[in-house]
Amino acid sequence: MNIPGAAAVAGTHRISSPAARINTALFIATAFSITAMPILGRIMMELDLTRTRLGVIAISSAAINDVVGWLLLALVTTLTVSDFVAGRFALRIAMVAAFGLISTMVVRPLLKKAIRKSRPRDFVTVFFLPVYFTYTGLRTSIGGLESADWGRCLAIVAAASLAKLAGGYMAARRSGLNHPESAIIAYMMNTRGLMELIVINVGLDLGVISPKVFTMLVIMAIVSTVITTPALRYYMPRAGLTASGVGIDGAARDARQRTRG
Repeated sequence: MNIPGAAAVAGTHRISSPAARINTALFIATAFSITAMPILGRIMMELDLTRTRLGVIAISSAAINDVVGWLLLALVTTLTVSDFVAGRFALRIAMVAAFGLISTMVVRPLLKKAIRKSRPRDFVTVFFLPVYFTYTGLRTSIGGLESADWGRCLAIVAAASLAKLAGGYMAARRSGLNHPESAIIAYMMNTRGLMELIVINVGLDLGVISPKVFTMLVIMAIVSTVITTPALRYYMPRAGLTASGVGIDGAARDARQRTRG
């Protein structure tokens, strides 16, 4: 996580106690570390990157990042509600472990039986997901940002983007990828979405981030996601890829077009 950058951002806001400042820094750092796997997958499908080597690397990394993000959210939330008291923290961890055990041993088998009889995923996607995005939008108040706040907002966007871009790029370079390929991996890992909104909504509900910081983080999530597709379109030709006719999917589509012709 980008703890130094998050701590610097948290330090610019008036927070009463050092413990509260640490909580804010931890939530902001967790938000900085998120990669949106569903949105990344959609972008990859649109650009025909799903079956390329870079696409496999990016979606695999995003999947691992998604798991780590949920774990970080659970850990940071537990630390926050326990006020960094060892006994309370241990109790919360035990409760989480009990919840996980019950969910795995009891709830999961029951849900499997229910899913076989219905299709709840379609209902969740069509109904609850738009409701959640609307709920987040209603909590976002861009008009509440003053002139000085926009400088802090720019700092949040820059810190979050640079942390993910630099980390993804350097890791790809160390793995043997060239400059354009590493840049593609970095920008794909910088994509954020639903998981980002969950983290910052939890932080706002717990009172560890202010409504202004919440709005800034929403803007950061939008900006970092919007720049992904243009950046990929810029670097893909330099990496020997194109937005059409890439990989197995593209080759199959081109073959069908030639057959029809």
